[in-house]
This record gives sequence, C-alpha cells and structure tokens, in this order.
Amino acid sequence: MAAEQAARGQGHGRWAAAALVGACLMWAGNFVTGRAIRGLLDPETLNFLRWLVAAAAFLPFTARGLWQHRRAIAAQAPWLAALALTGVVGFQEATYMALTLSPVANAALLLAVMPMLILLSSAVMGKARLTLRQGAAVAVSFLGVAVILGEGDPVAVLRLHLGAGDLWLLAAVASWTAYTQLLRGAPKTVPPAVSLMATILIALPVLAALALWRGRSQIAALPPEAWAAVAYVGLFAALLAFILWGYGVRLKGPDAAGLYINLIPVFSAALAWLLLGEALTAGQAAGAALIVLSLWMGSARGRKTRLDAT
Repeated sequence: MAAEQAARGQGHGRWAAAALVGACLMWAGNFVTGRAIRGLLDPETLNFLRWLVAAAAFLPFTARGLWQHRRAIAAQAPWLAALALTGVVGFQEATYMALTLSPVANAALLLAVMPMLILLSSAVMGKARLTLRQGAAVAVSFLGVAVILGEGDPVAVLRLHLGAGDLWLLAAVASWTAYTQLLRGAPKTVPPAVSLMATILIALPVLAALALWRGRSQIAALPPEAWAAVAYVGLFAALLAFILWGYGVRLKGPDAAGLYINLIPVFSAALAWLLLGEALTAGQAAGAALIVLSLWMGSARGRKTRLDAT
C-alpha cells in the first residue's frame, strides 16, 4: 500500500513538474510578445483584452460549475478577490508596464529573485522552514539566470542599467509572490477551474476600468499582428499557463514551484533561437544547466511540501 502511494506521488510530481515547465514556457513567449508589441498596444488595453479572450474561451467549460458552486464562491469572495488583484490585475499590469520601459534582460533578472521571496514569505507565515538545500538551490538558480544574461559572465549583470521600469518589475514580483502564496489556501469546496474562472470575472471590471482610464490604443485600428498577440497571450500565457501553474502549486507547494520561474530566461533564449534565428551561446547553455541543477536540488523539498499542500 505504501509503495503504491509512493509511486502515485512520484507520478503526480512528474505531472506537476511538467505543468510548471509548460507555464514558464508560455510566459517566456509572453515576455517576448509584450516587448515586441509595446508600440502597438498600451499595457492596460493589452491586459484587458487578453483576459477578455481568456474568459470567452473558458466560460463555456465552467459556467455550469459557477452556478453549481455559487454559494461556495460567495463564501470565498475575499480570497478570490485577492487572487484577482494580485495575479490577474497586479502582476500582469506591472509586468506589461515594465516591458514598455525596460529590456527583457532586466525583467528576467529581477524575476529571478521571486523564488527567494516565496521561500521567505513562507517562513514568515510559518508555513515552511528554510533549509540549507533550499537556499543553495535558489542561489544556483539565480546564478544560472546571471550567467544567461551575462552571456557566460555572471558579473556582467551588475552593469545592467536599472530604471523606472524596474520599479514596476519589483511590484510584479511582489504581486506574484502574494498570488502564489494565496494558492496555498485554495478551498476544496470549489474546483480549481471554477475558482480560476471566478477570479477572472472579478478581475475583468477592474481591468476594463484601467483600460478606459489609462488606455490609449484604438482597438478598431489594431493591425492583425496585434490581434494575433492578444490571442496568444489570452489563450496560452493567461488561461492555460494559469491553469498549469495552479495545478503545479497545488501538488508541489509554492516553495518548490517558485524555482521554476527561472526557466523563463532559458525558454526566452530558446524561443529567440527558434523564432528569430539568434544563436545560442555557451553561456546560455551553462546558465540553463545551472537552473536545471537548481530544480533537482529543490526536488526533495518539493515532495515534502506537496504532501503539506494537499
């Protein structure tokens, strides 16, 4: 019996890891897309349109669940509102604002501090104890990001110019840390897909208000490439990535899941190679290897945390 449970847990762990990897791959595409269309769509309009597309695609699959669980959803309204304000509104708004002001390299570097923030916040909340293995995994992961951005020279990241956009990035990091920690307290009375749909519906009026207040884009005049970007970020970088991330966090826990964030610069480099013809350097390969090593180092803690989160 114990052997069957262990095998089942390992299987779930592999699916959780695959889900987290998939989410980071889609977010890497989101970073590249957000930077590429910064002159076509303002951040507020892009964020509203992406989640409108996500809601339209997801609502037919969750409408029945929303009605069936309406009382439980009402009871969890404060928690759902917190998810909406941190993960859907806060993180996305701050990220897109940052990408209009800062290069992708700065974004990847500052997001690399997120695993440590998640670990520290877990310790402050009394949900986890920091271990030497965890600290080493985070340090190796951050070093991997620095090696990638420095093209083999991790010290080169010290020469990155930090500007106004990086303040938005720090706000994005804080918002996503809060969102990931909030997922720890997901109620078992509402299916995850229904909770996500309710979160999106709560966030949409806020996003619409921000788009009306600060948005400058003329939606009717958007070129086809802008609509293609909206479709991608709505269906994949928003909806599917959030589903995968929530699944991974439920099984592995926030602490282990946070390390996967640093796969984003790895996938960004790979996408640039595949889509833009940019060469992959030895430094990028070395940085990717360090990040993979950090995930292995954090896997033992991830198994323990997963048991606490279920």
